[in-house]
Amino acid sequence: EAHGFLDGEYYGGYCDAAKRLVDRFMTKEEERCNQICVLGEKGGPYSRNAQDISRLFAGFHVDAQQRFPSYCSLADFQLIAKSRWLVPLGGSAKAYEWMSGLAQYMGERLGMDVFDADYPVGIAATYAWLERLGHFLGQPERIEYAQAQACDELETAMDSYRAALDGIHAVIVLGRRLANSNPHWVLEM
Repeated sequence: EAHGFLDGEYYGGYCDAAKRLVDRFMTKEEERCNQICVLGEKGGPYSRNAQDISRLFAGFHVDAQQRFPSYCSLADFQLIAKSRWLVPLGGSAKAYEWMSGLAQYMGERLGMDVFDADYPVGIAATYAWLERLGHFLGQPERIEYAQAQACDELETAMDSYRAALDGIHAVIVLGRRLANSNPHWVLEM
């Protein structure tokens, strides 16, 4: 059963189907891999989102990053069940609420720890997210390194735009209510 678009994000049926996949194809594993399983990633394993989150995780000692429920096969399910950590991503408050619920369900059923913090937007939020992640993973000594990597990547990206935008005035137009769109990260830059 699913209510389709009625929740505004299409996640009701998505999460119900994911829970059924967990119940049907995954069992609690005693052996744990030093691995993160990402829930709710958009765009697939080769998308910009996947690349960005992989770079954020690269600052820490984690072996692999599995994705669930999209973009994984039945053969991946056993490896996913061996993950030590779950990281739900939503991209919006409503989507994150659904992904977080799925993560809690999987965490309880499969004995995994859940990192309850949605994907960050902006460099200040990224620094805070990386700090929380480092403590969550038990790797606080890696936080500064991970934050420096994120800063270097942002500076590299910004350098490519500085010359083109030098002296140009910009107008930021928000097509959504501020409740749904926070321009803070744009103003940071």
